[in-house]
Amino acid sequence: PWPLAILKAYGGLHCSSPAVADWFLASWSVCAPRFQVAMGNVSVGCPCVRESVRSPGALSVPELPHAHHEQGVVGARGLMQEDGDGADGCTSLDLQAQGAQPGSPLPPAASGASPLAADALREALRPLLAGHPDKLFVDCTASKAATAQWILGQLSPKGRLKVFASSPRTLAQAQQLACEDARLEALPQRLGDGASSASADAPPEPARAVVVDMAALDPAVPSAGGDEDAEVSASVSVTEWLQFTTAAELSWVISTYGIMYDALLCERVAEVMLLRQEENGPFTSIGQIAAVLEELSPDFELEWPFLCAEWLWRAISVFLHRTTHQLRTSLEWAFEHLEMNGHCLVVCVRKWEVEAVRSFVEDHQESSPIMRSLLGCERLAELYPLLSGSRGYAVQLAASPVQCEGRALLQVLQKVPCESPTAKVRTSSAVASLELVEPQAPAFGASLSEMPSICDASKVGEDAEWNPAELEELERLKENILLRKEELKTGGLSLSQQKKDPQLAKWVSRINQMFKRGAAYKEKIDARCRDRIHVPVLLSEAVQALLAPGSDKLYVDCTFGRGGHTKLILSKLSASGRLKAFDVDPLAVQVGHSLAQSDPRFEIIHRPFGEIAAAIAEPVAGVLLDTGVSTPQLRDASRGFSYNHKREGPLDLRMDQSVGLPASAWLQTVGTAELAWVLFTCGHSLDRTVATRVAEGILQWQRKHGPFSSTCQFAGALDELMPDFAQEYPRLSLPQIVFAALRTFLNREMEQLATVLQGAFDRLEMHGRVVVVTFAKWEPVVVRRFLRDHEEPRADCMAFLPSMRLEELYPGISGGYAVLRVGKIQRPTFEEVSANGRSRSATLHVLEKVPHEWPVMRSSEQQPVRPPGWGSMAATARLVEPPAPPPRAL
Repeated sequence: PWPLAILKAYGGLHCSSPAVADWFLASWSVCAPRFQVAMGNVSVGCPCVRESVRSPGALSVPELPHAHHEQGVVGARGLMQEDGDGADGCTSLDLQAQGAQPGSPLPPAASGASPLAADALREALRPLLAGHPDKLFVDCTASKAATAQWILGQLSPKGRLKVFASSPRTLAQAQQLACEDARLEALPQRLGDGASSASADAPPEPARAVVVDMAALDPAVPSAGGDEDAEVSASVSVTEWLQFTTAAELSWVISTYGIMYDALLCERVAEVMLLRQEENGPFTSIGQIAAVLEELSPDFELEWPFLCAEWLWRAISVFLHRTTHQLRTSLEWAFEHLEMNGHCLVVCVRKWEVEAVRSFVEDHQESSPIMRSLLGCERLAELYPLLSGSRGYAVQLAASPVQCEGRALLQVLQKVPCESPTAKVRTSSAVASLELVEPQAPAFGASLSEMPSICDASKVGEDAEWNPAELEELERLKENILLRKEELKTGGLSLSQQKKDPQLAKWVSRINQMFKRGAAYKEKIDARCRDRIHVPVLLSEAVQALLAPGSDKLYVDCTFGRGGHTKLILSKLSASGRLKAFDVDPLAVQVGHSLAQSDPRFEIIHRPFGEIAAAIAEPVAGVLLDTGVSTPQLRDASRGFSYNHKREGPLDLRMDQSVGLPASAWLQTVGTAELAWVLFTCGHSLDRTVATRVAEGILQWQRKHGPFSSTCQFAGALDELMPDFAQEYPRLSLPQIVFAALRTFLNREMEQLATVLQGAFDRLEMHGRVVVVTFAKWEPVVVRRFLRDHEEPRADCMAFLPSMRLEELYPGISGGYAVLRVGKIQRPTFEEVSANGRSRSATLHVLEKVPHEWPVMRSSEQQPVRPPGWGSMAATARLVEPPAPPPRAL
């Protein structure tokens, strides 16, 4: 099925040479005879310009080495994973390259990572080998003799290399090489077995570096006629395990180790697989699993076009081989046998591998000096498990992770001395400290008089006069700045270097706070923001999808902003067409009233868009949602949305400042567990441990220094709490994540998005559309949950699924309509991202309201009132982690 799936997703293939095109045609036409019809879509291009000519309608394929098809397949796989949603990626190309038929048993997967990942690994090893050529090096996942030969070539005659090989072929190659070079020692051990045999096989000297290459490992899978190189490490095969597992357990495995992070969809796949197994017998070939996925393809082909049977088999194999436990054990063993300041190089290719490495680092991470000054020893030991032990070392990232081709991620960890004091705590106390509690969102309209007083130095919006004390302070600050500048200039510092002086920056910041106040300043800011231009994202794509029902109907823009989408919609509506818009920002409402006066077809509503069902009683043809924050809001310092030090303002983060509580006031009412819940749930980039540490640090800083008065003060405190955050998350910023999480919670954005989707479809006419432009990671999750809860099953599922189970897997079957995704998820083009950097994370979702094709199942009992997304949440609660079988002796 791969050729047709690729052509459906990309519209064609753009190869770098005629030989590459011939290779694809020859290998793929064997598996899909229907591909012969579409051979004209395979074109040839020049390798030097293949990136520049790449278009949304074609997939570029790099030059592949024809003598080694295995390496070429992996390289092509890396390119196609760029548009996938998961970390595991597409692996079915291995089947096509080896000429497998759709019904043949599963062949062994091609091992080895992308060539660029191997190059990055060697580049990281090169300085270690050059600086310590006479030390011991260990490769825990030896896969190719070429890597061992390269390391031996860099070592001196006194250097040594120890490799752990699990497959017979790799072990035989390593032992043959060991016979030729006495510096090499090959051991028949699997990943993670070093810890169990540490006393017997411990190296006589500490290792300088340890390599753990997860890309070199492949689960044991059955193949035609057997595979002499397959590792036999699970006590039960995939075929055997599927015969006694349950749907809840299989769903947990698919959700944890796969690329589908959708509990309800994973449960559907598991249920259909087990039902087909009851009818047709055990799964013994890849074609049987492919047939099951083909039945469910309408549910996921637009979101996960690269989902294939081999991916599913690998997910189960990873669980049966206990690869997660083996990876954790290998890291523990590596750092126990590393010398101080030694390095461990880890190559990850799947999301769960990255999370396992990150969890290991967090458990062995040392606290920052600011955290040690704010927290007591016992609380530190609860948040940093390293301090409750007696290992004597800590783990840190030696450099930022290196992203390689094919989604491989190289992480270099270093063993360093532990400087923090140890503290003994009970395990139950440490576990309880990481429990998260959902806080109660502040009600809209809460009075600030009920809150503790807040020290707001900016006083934005108040009529304040200069008193003598302030005038004296202002003159003193100006004099100090002049003296400091002369002192720095005498020291030979340039003007740009002087601006980086901490004391000078502190005085300048205080002067800015003193001037940013009063009604005149607020009016100046409001006028400046009204004139600023906001560039809408995916403008033409969103409006085109929205107006598909016709130009003479009623439409709704739920996020007016500065009217970017609204003006284009009005230009395309007919004279009888109408448009209503929602916004809670008073400045946006003012702009909307001005537009309504010039165009009678338009009306602005000053209400949250979650109240669309209450505000609009007539049917509408389309609803548009742009969930991003507008540029004027970000640049207006008085709104408190920006963490940029150049736009200092009060820590507010409210869309409508006339209702609710500002962030500075809300932070004084919550505990660590509640704040950690907000950062973990609304941030979607922090795991549970980091969220708890950040929450504890924020509240302890607040208790010591008083309430946060400005955005710059809050952002500066976050940078001090986690100085190594940028190195561990090179593409993220801790202030950005925390600001976004607090803004999402205080404005109830999650609740509002789920509510507006339900209300919009209640008001939509049949075949009407809802177009959603999302930016944050949690927003597509809410859209996907709503879609899953209102999808309609196909005829075959209606036939063989029990009615009770059918309602669990398809919760919307008893409703009055179904929801259908129109087209695949759209993303901004390269040109749009280059012109507007804020559009890089945007995605466009188009949902349509359609009638049920099958008779609606209506229960005789009255349906209870359920919250939005309840079907997906219920599916998540039904997932059960199965017991892993014990490993079989090697």
